[in-house]
Amino acid sequence: MKWFAILLLMAAGAAQADVGLEFAKKVVPVYPAELRKATITGTVKVSFRVMADGSVTDVKVISSSEPAFATAALEAVRQWRFKPWTVSKENPAFLDVRNDLHFRLNDKKEWLQIYERAGLVLKTCKQFNEEVALYRKDDPTRSLEDMETTLLSVRMMSNFNVDGVTSYKASRATADSFQEALPGIMKKCETYPGVDFVDVWPAALRERLIQRL
Repeated sequence: MKWFAILLLMAAGAAQADVGLEFAKKVVPVYPAELRKATITGTVKVSFRVMADGSVTDVKVISSSEPAFATAALEAVRQWRFKPWTVSKENPAFLDVRNDLHFRLNDKKEWLQIYERAGLVLKTCKQFNEEVALYRKDDPTRSLEDMETTLLSVRMMSNFNVDGVTSYKASRATADSFQEALPGIMKKCETYPGVDFVDVWPAALRERLIQRL
């Protein structure tokens, strides 16, 4: 199932021209894996020039919420092509365009969000221990960073927004804090398998989770 999408909003700044820009080739930016994994969203504003033959030149980033989004946007826009037009008195040889590229994660259904949160809150240490054992079945030293419960825990605590976009720095800090706490959490879960998983979290992480439930 596709959990993310990139929204493109074309805003040509040449109202005086009779040229209607139409895509001949539209390359969708690749959502940076690190930001998608951390459920980071954001926006990139770019400018570029469309020539009469449909080619795109002079692509620049005006602003970007994250450097990785800027890189992805530049790589995509440089590959864009538009349907050519005939240069005339009414139709210029080129058009200067500004474009907003919105990197957004598709909103999951509300019931799924509730289900995930409830699943995390109700998970016992015994269930967590079993998940760890299965996850490390072939490699006892495997990092738990990509394990389902780790990813869910970080996601449930990482609903930070700045000007309508998720803050990567804040989310990354949350992930790092949880990773640092994991050895202690695992030890407590091994000692007390009957208690709830979140009850053995450090108090600061529990408080952060409660604020976002």
